[in-house]
Amino acid sequence: MNAAPYAIGVDVGGTKIAAVLIDRQGTIRARSFVLVPPEVTGDGVIDICAAAIREVQGAVALKDLAGVGLAIPGFIDVAQQKILRCVNLPLADCDVCGRLREATGLPTVMDNDATLAMLGEARYGAARGVRHALMLTLGTGVGGGLLIDGELYHGARGLAAEVGHIVLVADGDPCPCGGRGHLESYLGRGALAQRAREAARSPEGAGIQAAAEGDPEAVTAETLLDAAQAGDAAADRILRDAGELLGLALVTFVNLLSPELIIIAGGLGERAPQLIDAARDRLTREHPTGLADVQVVAGQGGNDAGALGAAALAFESS
Repeated sequence: MNAAPYAIGVDVGGTKIAAVLIDRQGTIRARSFVLVPPEVTGDGVIDICAAAIREVQGAVALKDLAGVGLAIPGFIDVAQQKILRCVNLPLADCDVCGRLREATGLPTVMDNDATLAMLGEARYGAARGVRHALMLTLGTGVGGGLLIDGELYHGARGLAAEVGHIVLVADGDPCPCGGRGHLESYLGRGALAQRAREAARSPEGAGIQAAAEGDPEAVTAETLLDAAQAGDAAADRILRDAGELLGLALVTFVNLLSPELIIIAGGLGERAPQLIDAARDRLTREHPTGLADVQVVAGQGGNDAGALGAAALAFESS
């Protein structure tokens, strides 16, 4: 086992790429943050990752690094270290780990971004000391990570806990993956932005429109969150409606998995307490078996959870 004191974690998101250098206690010693261009290519993503790794690596000697972990927003064959599908970035069939090993000279491993956010919370955040936990990340898409008996659970093909693609509504709204009525169809960043734009075109959405400087077409998920934080009733309703749907999904997860802890995280989850409250209320009203012992909480890792988990993976794989 490599006992190097530092590792690098890279969270490869649909809108940003963030890299952190951490020590074995999870303390961040350096960080890099880059926005992803709208029409980025697979080669472009790899180049951005390599530059971010070099930037944070410069804080320590190469010999003191255990390696690099990548949190990828897609379906990962963990055993083969292969990206099978990546909905929000053009990375399918790219040898990302191999290319980055060549570019940086560092051992590189990868896993699904939400799975690694779960690992980050398990090692350094809300799930420390917990044996059975489920994490949902609400951001560009909706991801999930599953901790069973203290270990990450990947399933037979490494694709377990893809919670964003459970079907909530038969033949419902389209999902970026090509299906319909999935959890991501209603809680992904794009879906919430669309509902906010629709509201902004009506009198009741004046607060949302104002948050977008008067242009309904400029409304984004962040605009929705800003309006909700300013007390806008229409924005609050959109987030609570989304929370109701999330709560219905949690009923299924609790009945199936009986976790001790459910963590709601990601850029959207952590800025919308009313969404989590609505999900928790709906879950309570449905009275699933074993509910009394389940806690539903916000993540502690914030935007760093995926990168922290990726760095933890690098430690544990070295």
